[in-house]
Amino acid sequence: MNFKQLCSFAAAAGLLFTTACSPDDHDLATPDVTSGDLVQGIAYKVDVDQTTNTIKLSHNLPASYTAQWIHPNGVSKENTVEIQLPFAGDYEVKLGVMTRGGMVYGEPYVFTLDNTNGELLTDELWVCLTGGVGNSKTWTLDFDSEQKSKYFAGPSFFKGTDDNWNTITLGQEAPEGADVWAWDADWASVGSWIGFDAGVFPDLTFDLIDGAHVTTADGSTGAFVMDTKNHSISLPKTLKWFDQSAGEFTEDWYNVTLLSLTEYYMQIGIIRKADPCMITFNYIADGWDGVIPSDAPTENAPVEPPYEGDLNDDMTTTVTTTKNYTLNVDTPYTWYWWNGAKAKWEDNGFISTDSYGANWCPAVSETWTDDFKLALSKSEADKGTYTLKTPDGEFVGGYTVSDNDIIFDKSLTFLNAGVVNITTDKLTAVKRDTEKKQMWFGVPTKYSTSGSATEYLCIELNEVVVSGEEKNGTYVAVDNSKIVFGDIEGNQKLRIEIFNAYGSTVNNPPLAVNQINYKKSIKVTFTVSGLGTLSEPTTAWLMNSAGNVWNATDEGSVPVSFTGDGTYTVETKGKGIADAGSFVFNVDIENVANLTDVDINWLNPGSCPNIQVTVDSIWLDKQD
Repeated sequence: MNFKQLCSFAAAAGLLFTTACSPDDHDLATPDVTSGDLVQGIAYKVDVDQTTNTIKLSHNLPASYTAQWIHPNGVSKENTVEIQLPFAGDYEVKLGVMTRGGMVYGEPYVFTLDNTNGELLTDELWVCLTGGVGNSKTWTLDFDSEQKSKYFAGPSFFKGTDDNWNTITLGQEAPEGADVWAWDADWASVGSWIGFDAGVFPDLTFDLIDGAHVTTADGSTGAFVMDTKNHSISLPKTLKWFDQSAGEFTEDWYNVTLLSLTEYYMQIGIIRKADPCMITFNYIADGWDGVIPSDAPTENAPVEPPYEGDLNDDMTTTVTTTKNYTLNVDTPYTWYWWNGAKAKWEDNGFISTDSYGANWCPAVSETWTDDFKLALSKSEADKGTYTLKTPDGEFVGGYTVSDNDIIFDKSLTFLNAGVVNITTDKLTAVKRDTEKKQMWFGVPTKYSTSGSATEYLCIELNEVVVSGEEKNGTYVAVDNSKIVFGDIEGNQKLRIEIFNAYGSTVNNPPLAVNQINYKKSIKVTFTVSGLGTLSEPTTAWLMNSAGNVWNATDEGSVPVSFTGDGTYTVETKGKGIADAGSFVFNVDIENVANLTDVDINWLNPGSCPNIQVTVDSIWLDKQD
């Protein structure tokens, strides 16, 4: 988890890289890219929220391109990157693309933050590192003139290249196959061959005085950025914090991994170039004697999980009093625990099915995720009925609600992944994401000495409203932040690209393609705003390769009249099973560019100046 700076950023491909829907496109050779192609506003987009100091970087390169962002928080290869910078000032980002001749970068794009956001400096790690806003704090390598260390076994340890805050500070088990190991060496064992002599690392003073600065004893100074979420620090490249004779020791002295940080000690890490491994530099607060006071707090008192709301209302809906839940295919479960050192609740950070597979976090079978369905129907303010379908069968009964707990009339199995199993008659709501329409329900797995739950094993459920006639199918969860829309092909159509095996969404899919399996029909409900009313109606239809629908007039296609802003439902009738390698799934709205004055040339959410598009639901009718 190397710290990512936000000063430079990489751009994505522009009009040169628009994608087609044709299944033949993947046979085309990847063209070379020039620096002039990588222009902000064409190849990529930098969105700056001046209220929160949040910067979102997004590109739209086809899957055949390897792109790389350089930004003030470091280097990223994701299609979309979001970073936050506390301080006002000018920053740079740029985009690179791998070509036949090597990596080609566009010119830096400069953006300005108008104000300092002090809320981003309230994390306890800022206080530990600097002493807090308006203060400074000096750190010295834990190695004195007599070659002795006060707290650590030595001034420098050896770790695996994949070690990070989670493995070092939190003690979490790394994913299977990760390069994680440890040799906490003393100086006598490594001093002569570690690659540098003792005494080459001066004291470092970090401050939050009119900005974030770091200074060495000889006066070398500059601005730094700390990423408290990803646990990394970006040091200024002018800082002389190591002896120049050690310069070839690593590829990067300045983007360092934060491995541990308390009021008393700090470990930062870099990757050694020869025989790669993580080398740590072990610092202690200047003047500290190496003994943690006996009365120092070891655990901040846990608080209730961050779910707030009326549980029975949130679990159901005021529209039909019934809500259907499916198990999140990408991340069906996680652990949610109280981090006393940081006084906050945290989770494992699982982002996809690739996060699972180790002995301690086995993958959930497709049978379980496909068959799971929980329907809750509210009958009174604090009670209702449920229907739970799993590979074990169908179960019906009643439930009651008490505070953040839902209590069922019998013990039920909500998850079965071998050693990870949730069988209980009571689930606790620990988190709700209204934007993604998700609820996390958990069972306690650890407690504090006072008896408070400090860890939950949680199932992640996608919540969708179920209408009366739609009881023989299921909804497919969709992440609208990954939807691509605009005049993607340059043919005056407004396309909403939900998934295209030959387009940009193939590497960042908004849905789980393996869930597209229907017997009677598939419906997509979407909402468009910002277009106004078109000068005349046009046609909206669902391009769906699973149903062999490539044109609005193909058999099974159910197009609708599109007049402008509003909510619409398009449909494909018949049977269909998606093939992830060739699946094309788009809503096409014909001739929009010629029927409105609004510019639809930009791509991605928020990129069109005035247009907003959401996919409200994807419904699979599975009845025979």
